[in-house]
Amino acid sequence: MANKTIPQLPEQTGITDNDLLAIVDSGETTTSKIKVSTLLSEAGGGAFQVGDATDSIVPAYSPTSRGVTANTTYVDKLNVNLSNILDIDNGVNNNSIIIGGYGTRGTNTGGLGSAIVGGRNQQLGGNANFVAGQFGSSIAGENNGMVAGRGNVIGGGEYNFIGGGRSVNVTALYSGALGGNGNSVTGNYSTILGGSSNTNSGTESGIVGGNQNGITGIQSVVAGGNQNDITGNYNFVGGGAANDIQGQISAIIGGNINNIGSSGGFSAIVGGKLNNVNHNYSVVLGGQSQTTLQNEEVVVPKLRTTQYASLNFSGDTAAAAGGVQLGEFYHDNGAVRVRIT
Repeated sequence: MANKTIPQLPEQTGITDNDLLAIVDSGETTTSKIKVSTLLSEAGGGAFQVGDATDSIVPAYSPTSRGVTANTTYVDKLNVNLSNILDIDNGVNNNSIIIGGYGTRGTNTGGLGSAIVGGRNQQLGGNANFVAGQFGSSIAGENNGMVAGRGNVIGGGEYNFIGGGRSVNVTALYSGALGGNGNSVTGNYSTILGGSSNTNSGTESGIVGGNQNGITGIQSVVAGGNQNDITGNYNFVGGGAANDIQGQISAIIGGNINNIGSSGGFSAIVGGKLNNVNHNYSVVLGGQSQTTLQNEEVVVPKLRTTQYASLNFSGDTAAAAGGVQLGEFYHDNGAVRVRIT
């Protein structure tokens, strides 16, 4: 076959392994042939993937900023459809990943299997930790997580979580905080939900809302209120302000500056102001500056019944017939009596 010039060669639009490429020397006097697959193999390539207008291989592209790390491929823009899993080593820590975000998104050299997703100026350390959508927050320890919020810190420990909020700090085991501002959890198995400047260093305890509430006791709860504190164990404060419990298995509901002392176990204060319980199994109901004097005592500043008309009996026999129980109060035309027979 006579040699042909390049313009005279027929054009091949399909590509298969049996297609041949024509090679012409510079003088166009000699032609030879080579398979496409052989050419690609000799050039260090592999199987060629055919593409179309919507699903095609990106043409040869040189990134604007080439890296210098060996065995690393740098691409300025990459659009990937992942059907199963994304496993990326960021080059600093084994199997750690940073996806999106803005500003400082570095990981320290100690982290393994951790991730940052979105957010801004986040710092991720420790192992198996996760941060998403935080601003200026940091996380350490292991097996911890943080989602949304600003300036929050998990300073160590394990299995902790912060969701939202600002300037929230958790350093414990199996603990967490949701929302709020300036809250701190340092006790194990404990939590703070909302509120501001609350501190929970108790164990298996919780603070729900409120401001400047604090717990150091075991298995205790403060719900709302301001500057309420629990230092004893197994206690509850609901609302109010500046209420304190040092005893155990006790409760204060509402009121202001009420106190159950360390010797006041199994007791309660409901409302009132400046009331004190220092005995076991005792209760103060309302009033101001009321104080228990003995165990198993109920202190009431004033007691009023609205059913006085139905409690008027002339003696115990009539009272018994009217349904008054032994030890129950009734009156005889205004004279207060207690049924004893």
